[in-house]
Amino acid sequence: MLTEKESERLNPQDRVVMFLVYNSSNNKFIIEERTRKNSVYYGSFMIPAGHINENEKSEDALVRELWEEQGIVPTEILHIDTFKNVSMHGNTFLVDAYLIKSYQGEIVNKEPEKCNLHQMSFEEAIQNMEHVHNKYVLLKAEGLFR
Repeated sequence: MLTEKESERLNPQDRVVMFLVYNSSNNKFIIEERTRKNSVYYGSFMIPAGHINENEKSEDALVRELWEEQGIVPTEILHIDTFKNVSMHGNTFLVDAYLIKSYQGEIVNKEPEKCNLHQMSFEEAIQNMEHVHNKYVLLKAEGLFR
Protein backbone atom coordinates (compact mmCIF):
# COMPACT_ATOMS: atom_id res chain seq x y z
CA MET A 1 0.00 0.00 0.00
CA LEU A 2 1.30 3.46 -0.93
CA THR A 3 1.23 6.32 1.52
CA GLU A 4 -0.66 9.55 0.86
CA LYS A 5 2.69 11.33 0.46
CA GLU A 6 3.88 8.81 -2.16
CA SER A 7 0.62 9.06 -4.08
CA GLU A 8 0.78 12.88 -4.12
CA ARG A 9 4.06 12.71 -6.10
CA LEU A 10 2.35 11.22 -9.15
CA ASN A 11 1.02 13.18 -12.08
CA PRO A 12 -2.43 14.47 -10.99
CA GLN A 13 -4.15 13.05 -14.09
CA ASP A 14 -3.01 9.62 -12.97
CA ARG A 15 -4.62 9.73 -9.52
CA VAL A 16 -8.17 8.52 -8.90
CA VAL A 17 -10.43 8.22 -5.88
CA MET A 18 -13.02 5.40 -5.70
CA PHE A 19 -15.94 5.72 -3.30
CA LEU A 20 -17.97 2.73 -2.19
CA VAL A 21 -21.06 4.25 -0.55
CA TYR A 22 -22.82 1.95 1.92
CA ASN A 23 -26.47 2.47 2.86
CA SER A 24 -26.82 0.90 6.31
CA SER A 25 -30.63 1.20 6.28
CA ASN A 26 -30.92 -1.48 3.57
CA ASN A 27 -27.41 -3.03 3.63
CA LYS A 28 -26.77 -2.02 0.01
CA PHE A 29 -24.07 -0.20 -1.91
CA ILE A 30 -24.39 2.54 -4.53
CA ILE A 31 -23.04 1.09 -7.78
CA GLU A 32 -23.01 2.95 -11.08
CA GLU A 33 -23.82 1.55 -14.48
CA ARG A 34 -21.86 3.38 -17.18
CA THR A 35 -24.29 4.47 -19.91
CA ARG A 36 -22.36 6.94 -22.07
CA LYS A 37 -21.57 5.27 -25.37
CA ASN A 38 -17.92 5.29 -26.47
CA SER A 39 -16.75 5.88 -22.89
CA VAL A 40 -14.38 3.73 -20.88
CA TYR A 41 -16.25 0.82 -19.30
CA TYR A 42 -19.50 1.52 -21.21
CA GLY A 43 -22.21 -0.87 -20.02
CA SER A 44 -20.27 -1.94 -16.93
CA PHE A 45 -21.30 -1.82 -13.29
CA MET A 46 -18.62 0.03 -11.33
CA ILE A 47 -17.78 1.54 -7.99
CA PRO A 48 -18.04 5.31 -8.62
CA ALA A 49 -14.73 7.13 -9.04
CA GLY A 50 -13.27 10.49 -9.99
CA HIS A 51 -9.96 12.16 -10.70
CA ILE A 52 -7.89 13.87 -8.03
CA ASN A 53 -6.96 17.40 -9.10
CA GLU A 54 -3.45 18.82 -8.97
CA ASN A 55 -2.42 19.75 -5.40
CA GLU A 56 -5.61 18.15 -4.05
CA LYS A 57 -5.48 15.67 -1.19
CA SER A 58 -7.19 12.35 -1.73
CA GLU A 59 -9.83 12.86 0.97
CA ASP A 60 -10.59 16.37 -0.33
CA ALA A 61 -11.17 14.89 -3.80
CA LEU A 62 -13.39 12.25 -2.24
CA VAL A 63 -15.60 14.85 -0.57
CA ARG A 64 -15.73 16.96 -3.76
CA GLU A 65 -16.55 14.01 -6.03
CA LEU A 66 -19.28 12.69 -3.71
CA TRP A 67 -20.93 16.10 -3.74
CA GLU A 68 -20.53 16.59 -7.51
CA GLU A 69 -21.76 13.12 -8.47
CA GLN A 70 -24.23 12.10 -5.74
CA GLY A 71 -25.07 15.22 -3.72
CA ILE A 72 -23.95 13.80 -0.36
CA VAL A 73 -21.41 14.76 2.29
CA PRO A 74 -19.57 11.85 3.92
CA THR A 75 -19.59 11.71 7.72
CA GLU A 76 -17.76 8.40 8.25
CA ILE A 77 -14.95 7.50 5.85
CA LEU A 78 -12.70 4.44 5.93
CA HIS A 79 -9.67 4.11 3.67
CA ILE A 80 -9.80 0.67 2.03
CA ASP A 81 -6.57 0.60 0.04
CA THR A 82 -4.25 2.42 -2.36
CA PHE A 83 -3.26 0.46 -5.44
CA LYS A 84 -2.27 0.78 -9.09
CA ASN A 85 -4.79 -0.14 -11.77
CA VAL A 86 -4.41 -0.42 -15.54
CA SER A 87 -7.52 0.58 -17.51
CA MET A 88 -8.90 -1.26 -20.53
CA HIS A 89 -7.02 1.27 -22.70
CA GLY A 90 -3.68 0.61 -21.00
CA ASN A 91 -3.56 3.75 -18.84
CA THR A 92 -2.12 3.31 -15.35
CA PHE A 93 -3.85 5.00 -12.41
CA LEU A 94 -3.07 5.18 -8.74
CA VAL A 95 -6.37 4.52 -6.96
CA ASP A 96 -7.28 5.56 -3.42
CA ALA A 97 -10.36 3.52 -2.48
CA TYR A 98 -12.70 4.49 0.36
CA LEU A 99 -15.76 3.08 2.07
CA ILE A 100 -18.38 5.67 2.99
CA LYS A 101 -20.17 4.19 6.00
CA SER A 102 -22.43 7.18 6.67
CA TYR A 103 -23.30 10.45 4.98
CA GLN A 104 -25.55 13.50 5.09
CA GLY A 105 -28.05 14.20 2.36
CA GLU A 106 -30.11 12.21 -0.09
CA ILE A 107 -28.31 10.39 -2.88
CA VAL A 108 -29.15 11.91 -6.26
CA ASN A 109 -27.63 11.03 -9.62
CA LYS A 110 -26.14 14.39 -10.60
CA GLU A 111 -24.56 12.92 -13.76
CA PRO A 112 -27.45 11.10 -15.50
CA GLU A 113 -25.81 11.62 -18.89
CA LYS A 114 -22.90 9.40 -17.77
CA CYS A 115 -24.43 6.69 -15.60
CA ASN A 116 -27.35 5.16 -13.73
CA LEU A 117 -27.07 4.57 -10.00
CA HIS A 118 -28.21 1.27 -8.51
CA GLN A 119 -28.45 -0.01 -4.95
CA MET A 120 -27.01 -3.52 -4.71
CA SER A 121 -26.29 -5.95 -1.92
CA PHE A 122 -22.72 -7.17 -1.53
CA GLU A 123 -23.61 -10.38 -3.37
CA GLU A 124 -25.39 -8.53 -6.22
CA ALA A 125 -22.47 -6.15 -6.64
CA ILE A 126 -19.90 -8.97 -6.79
CA GLN A 127 -22.06 -10.79 -9.35
CA ASN A 128 -22.66 -7.74 -11.57
CA MET A 129 -19.20 -6.17 -11.53
CA GLU A 130 -16.92 -7.71 -14.14
CA HIS A 131 -13.75 -5.67 -13.62
CA VAL A 132 -11.23 -7.05 -11.16
CA HIS A 133 -10.29 -3.72 -9.54
CA ASN A 134 -13.94 -3.17 -8.52
CA LYS A 135 -14.30 -6.66 -7.09
CA TYR A 136 -10.98 -6.21 -5.28
CA VAL A 137 -12.20 -3.05 -3.53
CA LEU A 138 -15.53 -4.61 -2.61
CA LEU A 139 -13.85 -7.71 -1.19
CA LYS A 140 -11.34 -5.58 0.78
CA ALA A 141 -14.28 -3.63 2.26
CA GLU A 142 -16.29 -6.72 3.21
CA GLY A 143 -15.23 -6.81 6.85
CA LEU A 144 -15.59 -3.04 7.28
CA PHE A 145 -19.32 -2.58 6.70
CA ARG A 146 -20.94 -5.42 8.63
